[in-house]
Amino acid sequence: MGMASGLIPDSRLSASAYGDSISKADIRITGGGWCARRKTGNPWVQADLEQACNVTGIQYAGGPDDGTPDRFIVMYSANTIDQLQNVKNEEQTGDAVFDGTTRDVVVTARFPTAVYARYIRLKPPTWDWNVEYKNGNPFCLRFELLGCR
Repeated sequence: MGMASGLIPDSRLSASAYGDSISKADIRITGGGWCARRKTGNPWVQADLEQACNVTGIQYAGGPDDGTPDRFIVMYSANTIDQLQNVKNEEQTGDAVFDGTTRDVVVTARFPTAVYARYIRLKPPTWDWNVEYKNGNPFCLRFELLGCR
């Protein structure tokens, strides 16, 4: 949808915080991978599509040194960043939870139902910095959005 191609400019990519020597371009699936800064509470990374459209899924991979969360959720909103809701599972009874992957494996994950969104945010369902970093699992991701513009 424009992450890899640059149709979505760096100015429309953001994150809770940036680790050392990480740039917005690293968020893209073609980038090196974005990692949350150490001791960041509730890390996230997001894209602003400028206009709402149907998003049908994501492609994602881990970041530097295979840093990736064990799991993450996808949030979205058509209008404002203050009204994010979670992509639902197939049964629409709970949140869709996506498994982490390594730096070298790109996973394509289709949403059970397309979402009409301007904002897309990826974040872990829960986060405890002390546990995650002690286990060698920093929150690192890079991604691409799937759908039509």
